[in-house]
Amino acid sequence: MKPLLVNTSDRGGAAKACIRLHQGLIKEGIESRLLVGHKSNNSIPGIYQYCEERRLPIKQRWTEKTKRILNEFRLYDYHVRKNTEEEERFLKSRSPYLECFSFPTSSYDIEESLLYQQSDLIHLHWVAEYLNYPTFFKINTKPLVWTLHDQNPFLGGEHYDETVIGFNDQGYPVKRVRTRAEIEENKRIEDIKRNAYCFVRDLTIVCPSRWLANLAVNSELLGKFPVLHIPYGLDTSVYNIRDKEYSRRLLGIEGKAKVLLFVADGVANPRKGFAVLQKALESVSKEIQLLVVGAGKTFGLHNDNVKTLGFVYDELLMSIIYSAADFFVIPSLMDNLPNTVMESLCCGTPVIGFRVGGIPDMVQHGVNGLLCDDICAPALAKTLNEGLVSIESFDNHAISNNARFKFDDKIRTEDYIEVYKGMLGKK
Repeated sequence: MKPLLVNTSDRGGAAKACIRLHQGLIKEGIESRLLVGHKSNNSIPGIYQYCEERRLPIKQRWTEKTKRILNEFRLYDYHVRKNTEEEERFLKSRSPYLECFSFPTSSYDIEESLLYQQSDLIHLHWVAEYLNYPTFFKINTKPLVWTLHDQNPFLGGEHYDETVIGFNDQGYPVKRVRTRAEIEENKRIEDIKRNAYCFVRDLTIVCPSRWLANLAVNSELLGKFPVLHIPYGLDTSVYNIRDKEYSRRLLGIEGKAKVLLFVADGVANPRKGFAVLQKALESVSKEIQLLVVGAGKTFGLHNDNVKTLGFVYDELLMSIIYSAADFFVIPSLMDNLPNTVMESLCCGTPVIGFRVGGIPDMVQHGVNGLLCDDICAPALAKTLNEGLVSIESFDNHAISNNARFKFDDKIRTEDYIEVYKGMLGKK
């Protein structure tokens, strides 16, 4: 069994889930390899970057040192595609409150890769603007597994079917009204994907959350293919409960204020809800210390109440950060199955968030966290106040034990191996 996992990059939430599966397969003796368009981490074996050397003025076999130097100056082409002027105008016309938008074509031909040719099964993950829809599905003859990390594979260019476009001064959501250009461009891309999927021979869809699985089953583009539900997994020996006071000392957190934690790759990403959390914190009655992990500045909050940690790539350090917090707050407006919720629960830290996407798959209200039914700052503030008052009612060790049993990467890896065996058996 030689699966080839494919992901646009080795950074981000989808990449993290993909890499964890890749490492789990290797532990089980599977000859897994991961092909990415942009590789930034050289410490994980079995990850390869697809290189588009034919664009360079001189064709030659670059040394790794040369590639690193060229990468710095953007001369070694790892970019998936270059947008046309018309596409750039469309992107600039979209509201900055919306998630990213992806086009279905790419100059990369994954099927020409030697790794592709040596594999007997292809496992797609987050492949936006890396996979060339018009050619790949037409040429590919290998069994396909596709783990969806958002809605993009069955939408047009959008990654989430967003209905909210920011919040008003009172912290209530503003309803989104799609422009004519957005409707037309999404329709154009849907048609490209629909035509591409006509050539699919053998495809199994996997969704980490029940929410996404239900949407995929009922979608026009992917509803005809079998859809399975397999949650993400993680290394539960790393994400484990740690001494809270010791964790706080390591992070330089002093005083008796309750500690809330917010984690996102991009703090300013509107879908991740930091703005609504800011508004909600204005109505929190108890003294709090907010930890923020991720890129971006925290405007509008008092510096003495906020500790920004930037990007944290070390997973052991992340487990310490989760353990230092009283609550992990995830105010996402839409989400699939956030790795951060799993990580927090495995560290025994209860979670507060909205009842959206795959978050209710993981958070049981009153048991390992609290869920808000209404997506707005007043509802989040009310839930935060309730949590800070009832914090002693949460059993951190029970939360950790239950989560580590449910999300153990070995169990999830075995689930995928069974999927692979079934598909290769059919072949």
